[in-house]
Amino acid sequence: MAQRRGEQMVGSQLAGLVVPYSQEFKELGVDEVLLRELSELTGGGMLAQPRDAFLQARRRSRLTLDLWPWLVGLVAVMLIPEIALRRVGPGLLGRMAPPAGPTIERYGSARPWPWDRFV
Repeated sequence: MAQRRGEQMVGSQLAGLVVPYSQEFKELGVDEVLLRELSELTGGGMLAQPRDAFLQARRRSRLTLDLWPWLVGLVAVMLIPEIALRRVGPGLLGRMAPPAGPTIERYGSARPWPWDRFV
């Protein structure tokens, strides 16, 4: 902080500010009564040690499937036609497709066809 009178510094002081953590971050302990009630309602149970959560036999609730081999295969299969289209051009597919619409080469202007005759 600095105090000035006009352009001249009259005094200065260095200060600090501390903001305490909010109530939600304070360690309030474990509400064992609530946890016991919840475990009784949901069919669970209390564990003696935290590591017991990983030692009990658990059933699998989801089926896991590795997608990356399928996605890599799809990219490999789609890469060949993509390169061929860029090298050769649309070829037969381009001849079978209808024209895209009015173009500058066809009509001599960039305006779409029905509107250029009204201007």
